[in-house]
Amino acid sequence: MEPRSLKPAGWVQGYAPGVPCRRPSSIQERRLPPILRLLERRQEDLQLQGALAAEREEGHSTIGVLALRWEELRAQEAELKGHLLRFQPHIAEKEVKCLQAVKKAKGAQDLCKLKEQQLRLLQEEQQSLLKRKKKIQTQIQQYRKFYDYLESIVEASEEFQCSDDVLSRFHTLFATSQYLQQVVQDTQASIDQTKGQLSSFLEDNSDKMQQLDNQLGQLQADLEQAQNQRLLWEARWGHIQNLVTKKTLLLGTIKMAVLNLFQCIAMPSGIIAMDDTVRQLELVRMGLTGASHRLQFCIIQGIKMWS
Repeated sequence: MEPRSLKPAGWVQGYAPGVPCRRPSSIQERRLPPILRLLERRQEDLQLQGALAAEREEGHSTIGVLALRWEELRAQEAELKGHLLRFQPHIAEKEVKCLQAVKKAKGAQDLCKLKEQQLRLLQEEQQSLLKRKKKIQTQIQQYRKFYDYLESIVEASEEFQCSDDVLSRFHTLFATSQYLQQVVQDTQASIDQTKGQLSSFLEDNSDKMQQLDNQLGQLQADLEQAQNQRLLWEARWGHIQNLVTKKTLLLGTIKMAVLNLFQCIAMPSGIIAMDDTVRQLELVRMGLTGASHRLQFCIIQGIKMWS
């Protein structure tokens, strides 16, 4: 819908947007008495108010139609939500069944793969055991002569009853020999290590005392340096605190100045927070810009009227 023109004939745009002013149509109109010009302006104001009232009624009717349409849409939305809620359990049940079926099929597939893997491992183990059996049989054939020799020893000796006794006695003696050799080696290594530690301690005793003295001197120097650094940083921290205090006071002064300027110059435009300095500055700038434009327009109009 195109906006209606509420300006009567003979009127032009004024110094502010939306405010018309009347242009004298002739020299006679300029010379009309003030009372007639005042009545004429009142009549034009009444015409403008009537046009504005008609536009306002049309706007109210449009808003009513939109409100009815909104209520219909809300009712349709509630109805769709009801249908969705009724069918939601069935949909959820179907989804659960599908998920269970998929899970069951996946479980069966994984079980089948696991069984196949176990079967493959068992087959590999069987092949390994067969190879080991064959190797053991070969070794038995190779060591058969030693077994026969042990049997002949048992028959000739009265101390042993069977070949296992001979082997047991041999293993016992062999283990005892290995243990005694290991004990001798460990004892000798411990003796050598103790001798080395004693000689190192006697040689390094004086060097360690000198090293400790040097470390003590270095630590004292580090302590003095740390104390100096502490004093320096304390002085810097005091300077920073003083600077922060000054900046805080300056910021508070700037905010109070902006607030005072906003309350004096800016036009009311809703609720502005007291601490919203950026918005206040923006409104002050807009107010100053509008005032500057209006002042320039009034000066130009004055110049035109005098000319």
